[in-house]
Amino acid sequence: MFKNKYIIGIDGKSGTGKTSLSKYLKEKYGDIKILHLDNFRNFSKSDFLNITKNEESIELFLDKYYDQEKVKKEIECFKEKIIIIEGCFIKKIEIDIDLYKRIDEYDSYKVNILLRLKNKNKGLTDEEAIAYLSVWDKIWTYYKNDV
Repeated sequence: MFKNKYIIGIDGKSGTGKTSLSKYLKEKYGDIKILHLDNFRNFSKSDFLNITKNEESIELFLDKYYDQEKVKKEIECFKEKIIIIEGCFIKKIEIDIDLYKRIDEYDSYKVNILLRLKNKNKGLTDEEAIAYLSVWDKIWTYYKNDV
C-alpha cells in the first residue's frame, strides 16, 4: 500500500507506554516518523456513551474510532522510510503493518491510569472514573478477541 515504507504498529491501552517506546526507538535509530493515532480520533463523547452491553455497538464504535483516510494521507506525505504508528486499536485501521507489537498492562497500571484520568478530569469522582475505565476495558477485551 505504501511503497518503500516500513510500518511499525505499537498497540495498547492508554498509559501502557506506547509513546515512550516510540520516542525511544526514534532517539535510538534516528530517521523515523511517529504517527500518534490520538490525533485522528473520529468519535464523539455521545458515541462513547452510547456503547451498550452488546458487541454490535462496540464493533460500530471501533469501526469509526479513527479517520482512516486522514491517517493514510498523512502516511503518504511522510518522507521517512520507517513509520511508527502508535495508538489503541491499530488493527482496525485498514493498512498493511510490517511489524506489530501490542503492549499489555503492567502491575501498577490500574492505579496509574486511574490517577491520570482523575487528574485530566478534575470533577470526576472515583466511581465515575472506575465506570469510565470499565467501559474501556470492555472495548479493549472485545478488540483483543476480535483481532
